[in-house]
Amino acid sequence: MPEITVPPHGPVPAHILVIGDFPTFDDERKQKLFSGQTGEEIHKMLHEAGFLASEIRFTTILKSRPYSSQLKYAWTKVAKDAKLCMPGVEKVAGAFASNAWKSGAYDIQLEIEQCNPNVIIALGDAVLWTLTKELSVDSWRGSLMRYPSVY
Repeated sequence: MPEITVPPHGPVPAHILVIGDFPTFDDERKQKLFSGQTGEEIHKMLHEAGFLASEIRFTTILKSRPYSSQLKYAWTKVAKDAKLCMPGVEKVAGAFASNAWKSGAYDIQLEIEQCNPNVIIALGDAVLWTLTKELSVDSWRGSLMRYPSVY
């Protein structure tokens, strides 16, 4: 099956940059990121927080879904998963990242520079790790952090 990519959307520059890990099946079908149920909820929360859609850019680290739509084929904290899904990948800062993930992380750094956002919303452990090398959103949820650099 051919790889289907889903491009980022929203203004450049953007006041707010929302970064997810990879597009969903719905995103692929509609060719728009955050277009499924989860995306609807994110859009609703951003609207309720007072953000305008015209201020927000949506993107993902991977521009297409990993094998079997499972993140562990691109990024994981679990050594057993890394050994099975990404043989030969070494642990860096507590996690394992595939070459595709590393490439996406480099692209995200360029996108951040182009967008020059005031706020970056990192959705999930993998995205937070890519931006900060912190391993869990649980301890940072609702917090403000400075963006140091990408992978």
